[in-house]
Amino acid sequence: MRTLTQRQQRGVDCVWCGIVLTAETAVDIPGEHSYWRLDQRTRWYPRSCRRGPAAH
Repeated sequence: MRTLTQRQQRGVDCVWCGIVLTAETAVDIPGEHSYWRLDQRTRWYPRSCRRGPAAH
């Protein structure tokens, strides 16, 4: 999480390559994702571009 930008954390940009995502280009990364911040567990919903992690 520390290496991701706020836009990547919010699902606006791809978590792998950082390109801006749109409704047509975004793919939700399946599974439950969370991290600890200020002693609270926070859920987040990462998204990637259609190229996916294998291409990156």
